[in-house]
Amino acid sequence: IGSLVAKFGSKLESPLISATLNHATKKLVSTQSELIVSSLTTITSCIQALGPKSIAFYSKILPPSLEIFETSLEEETDLREQLQLSILLLFAAMIKRIPSFLISDLLNVFKVTFLANEVDPATRLSIISLIIEHIDLREVLKVLCKIWTSSNEVREDSIAVSLFLSALESTVDSVDKKTATSQSPIFFKLLLHLFEYRSVSEFDNNALHRIEASVYQISNIYVLKLNDKVFRPLFVILVRWAFDGEGVTSNSITEIERLTSFFKFFNKLQENLKGIITSYFTYLIEPVDRLLKKFISYDIVDVNLRRLVLNSLTSSFKYDRDEYWRSTSRFELICEALVNQLSNIESVVGKYLVKAIASLASNNSRVDEHNKLMHKLLVKHMNGSCSSNEKLWTVKTFKLIYSKVGENWLVLMPQLVPNIAERL
Repeated sequence: IGSLVAKFGSKLESPLISATLNHATKKLVSTQSELIVSSLTTITSCIQALGPKSIAFYSKILPPSLEIFETSLEEETDLREQLQLSILLLFAAMIKRIPSFLISDLLNVFKVTFLANEVDPATRLSIISLIIEHIDLREVLKVLCKIWTSSNEVREDSIAVSLFLSALESTVDSVDKKTATSQSPIFFKLLLHLFEYRSVSEFDNNALHRIEASVYQISNIYVLKLNDKVFRPLFVILVRWAFDGEGVTSNSITEIERLTSFFKFFNKLQENLKGIITSYFTYLIEPVDRLLKKFISYDIVDVNLRRLVLNSLTSSFKYDRDEYWRSTSRFELICEALVNQLSNIESVVGKYLVKAIASLASNNSRVDEHNKLMHKLLVKHMNGSCSSNEKLWTVKTFKLIYSKVGENWLVLMPQLVPNIAERL
């Protein structure tokens, strides 16, 4: 019957199709899987033919279909794949023909799509594409946020998580700037939950790295659709979450995990926006100064986080086009804590420290007082009491600085030579 309606629906009278639809909906309560699959197929064809005229049967179609899906997850049956696929094809027809009426049940539609584990992921991705194409993206973002914060089933299934991120990425790619602005509080609420995912997930590190890489990519795409006035207060929220734990929802997330997530996000943002966000360090400079001092005192020991922080500073110095870091107050604050990392820098991240210090020196090479201050701080790390590792990285730092801004530092050479000769 479904095939006949699909083939000749445009030539059939509406009352006949409605009668067929009415009959098919009654069979959804059957205990026979074969009959349910046939009924779902017929209903799908009728909806495609009737369009909005099928709305009267909405309450007789969707709730039973959701119950059938739940049963397919719990009970073993040879037709589980056909049942799940029939439900997804039904949703596809509803999305195309009566999208506005499906909004109230969009959360359930997404959950079924994410969790229909008997259906090929490519087919499920096509359903997601239909949703993005036909449903108001404001509603899609709201629903995706609600699903992630409320559905353990989705968060605990690797394929479901992958499909969720694909849905989120497609939504963010498609959303216009006006909608992105209006929905930004919702998106950033979701973003914080995604940042905290590592602390509650049981996936291995490789899987988590892939998930996080996708999250950082998606969040950067979203930020590019916001103007400075909208993004700045949201950025401050992220900073407070990372450094102060404000707004944390997972009790198990550690300070190191928060900071690592933040700097991975921020470093990606710096790659894309470069000098445009140099001034955003205004919200970071004091927290970063305190963090650098924690590395020196061993209050925090984490090589990966230290590398991320150093790379973030290097990018900020490198892309500074407005002399932001030539401000004496900013330079003095960050220079001392940065140079003093030499006291206990791990060998595996030493090159990142050298690059960061040299970038700051290059940025400030035309400011004599700043050159003198940095030179004085560096020389202290070549004293006889310093470890060989500390001296090694200090020498490498001097070498890179002189290769970058040699002429501006030549006047300081007489103070450096005696120290080098003494070490020799």
